[in-house]
Amino acid sequence: MRQGQLLLRGRGGWRARPELVLDVAGGGEDARTRTKIIPAEAVETTRAQITEFRRFRRLSRELIELSERLCDARLEGTKAEAQATAKKGD
Repeated sequence: MRQGQLLLRGRGGWRARPELVLDVAGGGEDARTRTKIIPAEAVETTRAQITEFRRFRRLSRELIELSERLCDARLEGTKAEAQATAKKGD
């Protein structure tokens, strides 16, 4: 997996070369955009790595959303049980 974007930079023609632009999120000294030159023979592999990273990120977000919904449902279930217990005690 690889994070970033693959861009073609240069003035075109034979001088254009693929570059991998990495955006590093967060604060501190490492919070900057980094650029790496990707050799022509590694462009397809790099594209596949970026695609896999984006898939991973999407699946991670889906997992977090599902987990939050489950936590909310459990919380609601606990509230309902407490209310039912309180009504039995009356």
